[in-house]
Amino acid sequence: MPNLVPHNQFFFNLGNADRMTLDASKPLHDVYVKATPEQQKDLFSRAVFHYTLGNMKFEHDDVKGIKAVTLIIAKTRNERTKDQERIVNGANAKARYHLVSRGKPIAGKTSKKVHFTVEQRHAVDNALAAFEAETLAEQVKMLRAYLATLEV
Repeated sequence: MPNLVPHNQFFFNLGNADRMTLDASKPLHDVYVKATPEQQKDLFSRAVFHYTLGNMKFEHDDVKGIKAVTLIIAKTRNERTKDQERIVNGANAKARYHLVSRGKPIAGKTSKKVHFTVEQRHAVDNALAAFEAETLAEQVKMLRAYLATLEV
């Protein structure tokens, strides 16, 4: 039987590692928030790329690994395997956490769940029904396009 790390020790080590990586990413976050939008996009995409490279057990200078990860990231969500999508999603989440939010809510984003009344739901259902389309997604897209034309 393999030597298992006791439950409490495992989660202590995990919490300690999370704290250390958050501390280590502070200078990266500081550079990110001062960067131009183009630079931020580059920093974010490089973070996703390198996290994916490491998570897939490639070395940072492995030419085959670099090519493989480049191809994986270039694929759409539907084209990736389940495992590839899990890794890329994890990479995006880690990059967002360390570079962008550092665990704090992002301005303009709310974590509050919005509750709608029955009347509001009916009104939206009726509005969607006014747009003829084959799928709900197409109806929503059309409604959003209409709403974007309204002056606020």
